[in-house]
Amino acid sequence: METIELLADNQVVRINVPLIGRRTLSLDCIPERVENGFFDVSFFPDQLPAEELDLEGQCTLSFDVSDMVYIVRARIDSLSASGKLRLINVESFSSGQKREYFRIDTELSLLYRPVDQDEEHAAEKTRVNLSGGGIRFPASTHLRLRDKIMVKLCFGDLTEIDAECVGQVVRIDEKRGGHMEVAVAFLDISPKDRDKIISYCFARQREQLRKRVRVKDDRHGAG
Repeated sequence: METIELLADNQVVRINVPLIGRRTLSLDCIPERVENGFFDVSFFPDQLPAEELDLEGQCTLSFDVSDMVYIVRARIDSLSASGKLRLINVESFSSGQKREYFRIDTELSLLYRPVDQDEEHAAEKTRVNLSGGGIRFPASTHLRLRDKIMVKLCFGDLTEIDAECVGQVVRIDEKRGGHMEVAVAFLDISPKDRDKIISYCFARQREQLRKRVRVKDDRHGAG
């Protein structure tokens, strides 16, 4: 079965939508139908900033099936008054990425510092994008590309360290208001700590999907 056909079997998938100013926004969406390369996606209430969309840009969708991650790149065909996007498939493929490195958005606390410095910086209960292979988070201090940093993850509050590792800054994005978001690839991490992160990602993903499916069922029931 082709990737674009597999898309229709997923209740909730991840989508990066293009925004004006060469920005992107990562959201959850619900694919509603696939026909002749066109498909519709809808969003949860108040998620999609329609006025900021770059209608000339491309969207990237990702989802997992049987331990593999699939990618669909699509052009925006139209935006409905109800906030649905109609997309047309441009390219679709399997990334070859294993499910254990599938990324989730979640909230946790963390401590981090460059390996050549002693002062730690704290980010408490902040939104991050996490997998067994790395993390993306908002940084309150200046970091440079390829910097190596020590990262300590706290799945609850800052009183207990659940996992720690040395990672390398592989991407830096400037957000609104001059804030910085950094992507860090884990370089030196124990198998035990990586397993903790993967287990946490699985648990959070299952919890998030249960909530989203309930929302979808409630919306269909109301209709």
